Amino acid sequence: MLSIEEKQKIRDLYYRKGIESIVEIARITGHNRKTVTKYVDMKDSDESLKSANGGRHYKLDPYKPLIDKWLTEDKNAPRKERHSARMIHERLSKEVAGYDCSYRSVAGYVAEWKKRG
Repeated sequence: MLSIEEKQKIRDLYYRKGIESIVEIARITGHNRKTVTKYVDMKDSDESLKSANGGRHYKLDPYKPLIDKWLTEDKNAPRKERHSARMIHERLSKEVAGYDCSYRSVAGYVAEWKKRG
C-alpha cells in the first residue's frame, strides 16, 4: 500500500504537472504502471480507496436474492442434497438468461453467506 504522500505525488504529476503518460509517471515514481493508473483514476479522498461492498460481486448483485433463496431452502434439506457453490454456478448458467458471472464470484459470495449464518 502506498503512503498518502506517494499517492498524492502520482496525482500531482498527472493533474497539476500535466504529465499525461502513465508510463512516464511510473518511471518517475518507480511504481508499476497499473499502480499509477489505479491512483490516477481514484478520487481525492482517501475514503475512495474503500468501495461500498468490498469491491466484490458487483456482477453477481442481480442474482444474490435467488442464491439466498436457494441457500435458505437448503437449510432444511439433507446435507448431501444441499447446493454447493459449483452447483449454484452451474444452475444459474443453465436457468438464467444473460448470466455471465465467474465461478469465483459465486464461491466468494456463498462463503460470505455461510459465515453470516
